[in-house]
Amino acid sequence: MTNEQNDEESKSLVRFQACRLLCHVSGTEPLEITCIHAEETFHVIGPQIISAAQTLALHPSSKIAKENLEVFCEAWDSQLCDMALLLKEINDVFEGRRGAVTFN
Repeated sequence: MTNEQNDEESKSLVRFQACRLLCHVSGTEPLEITCIHAEETFHVIGPQIISAAQTLALHPSSKIAKENLEVFCEAWDSQLCDMALLLKEINDVFEGRRGAVTFN
């Protein structure tokens, strides 16, 4: 494994761990489910971006390869925005601005 691959694996692991941490502190079942979905999405998109980038590197003049990479990068960016919103919603639960699940 190259240093770049190792760095990417480390970054991916941090993102997955962040999703799991948010899942544990989410405060409500719907937010917990959303965290699980986010983790799964990062797990899928990450390797697709790497593959698309490798394809573009092999075929730098390919319009299709470039567009493919752009689509996956946009999906990644969208997922990061979703995670930011999710974090805000979890924070709102802890600050009492949203209803939290109570256990009897």
